[in-house]
Formats: sequence, C-alpha cells, structure tokens
Amino acid sequence: MPKVGITATAKPDKNTLAVLKMMRKNLVERQNLLKRFIAHTAAQTMLDDVRSAIPSGPAYNTYKSALKLVQFPTTEPVFAVTVEEARSEKTDSSRDILYFRERNTGRRLPPEVKILLQYQPWTADTLPFKPPEKNVEMRKRRVSEREVELVRQEIQKKRREWTGALNKAGVRIEPVVGAEAVPDLTYTALRLEYGLGGSRAVAHWRPALVSVQQRVAQLFLDDSTGKALFDPEYTGWMKWRTLSEEFVPATVIESFGQFQDKIR
Repeated sequence: MPKVGITATAKPDKNTLAVLKMMRKNLVERQNLLKRFIAHTAAQTMLDDVRSAIPSGPAYNTYKSALKLVQFPTTEPVFAVTVEEARSEKTDSSRDILYFRERNTGRRLPPEVKILLQYQPWTADTLPFKPPEKNVEMRKRRVSEREVELVRQEIQKKRREWTGALNKAGVRIEPVVGAEAVPDLTYTALRLEYGLGGSRAVAHWRPALVSVQQRVAQLFLDDSTGKALFDPEYTGWMKWRTLSEEFVPATVIESFGQFQDKIR
C-alpha cells in the first residue's frame, strides 16, 4: 500500500524576490561605499579636531592652513590628514634657526655644502653663504629668542673651525641678507604637541586620535549605516560615491606612519 504524505514547500512571493534581486545587485557596492564613508568621516573628524585645537595667531597660521585631506591610490579606501608643503618665507634672525636637507639627486655634495650640514643648525645672521638649491633645501624652525641665541653662541664658538674649512674649500664668506627658507611644519606640529624647547604644549593630534576612534564606533550605531546595508529602499549611500580627495603616492604612507608613531 503506497504511503500517504504531504510535502510542504515555501516560495518567496514576488515582492520578496524583487527585494532580494535588488540587494544582490548593489550589495557589494553598498559595502564598498560604506567603507569609503567611514574612512573619509574618520579623516575629516581628525582634520576638524586638529585645526580647532591649534592656537590662533600669526605663529600658527601657516601650519593651520597647510592641513588638508588626501587619499591614497590603494585597493581599500584610505584617507589621511597631512600637512601640505609650505612656501618659502623670509627668515627672522631673532626667532628662526636653519637646517639643511640634502636633495636626493644622485649628485655629490660640494665640500662647502657638507660643511653647512656638519655645523648646522645656523641662524639667519650667521649663515656664511647661500648654498645652491639643487644640492640642499633650507628649512627654518621657529623657536624662542633664547634658543636662537644658544645656537648663535655655539656657531660663534666654532667659528674658527668652519671659517677655516670654508676658506680651504675656496668659498668666500658673505652673510646672506634676506634669506628665505621653507617652514619645517612637522617640527612645528611636534613642538606644539609636546611643548619642545620649553614652549607651551597644546596637544592637538593625540586628542584627535581618540575622538576619531569614538566617532568611528558611533558610525556603526547610526541608522544610515544599517540602512545602507539592509534597507533596499534607502538610497542615501549613493552620495558616498563622490567622497574623494587629492591623491598622493602610496609610498607616502610610510612617512605618515612615522609621524603617527611619534604622537601616540
């Protein structure tokens, strides 16, 4: 005698099928754009917090205005806050000390340039000559008048040494008037962050790192985040396609990491 039974099957209705089809179609894009949104929001939060914490006034205007968002050309969306290279400015003999950085050109440094590197830092009024820009880049660090005077005293103490070396190299010692140099904004950031040289410390990067972590954690609780992944009728995620910043080489990430290690 044949067995009697009933086989029950359940099929999604047309509306459910339409929803599933739509979700499958753009779910990957939604996920990728959500990552972009979170990364960009974290970087923007960092930028806003750092800027707002920097003191007002001419001493920090260049530093504050040089902060900007950038993007790396990587598979995963990576945004960061960087300090844009500043333009050369006139040096102040009472507040600036000067450093030289060798340009990576493959050229051999002239002996007189090596002497500048050996005895640096200099002050604007003790610099014996202006080296060719093709060899080195001159950077200035804004410090206190007391720190400038200490550097000046050290240079004068060794004057016989470096003047003799320059004379041997055949260089005429002629003080540089109105020298211009690129502000060392990385040093400005660290000096302000930690109060280097006895200056007043204003932590602005470390608190920003904490607030970024809190902001990212909050994003996962926002309604828009859940809707972006699970609400087929929500279209707000589409605006995240436009989140983009100036691209910088991926090789720069390493230098960003070095700076971040110093402020943790």
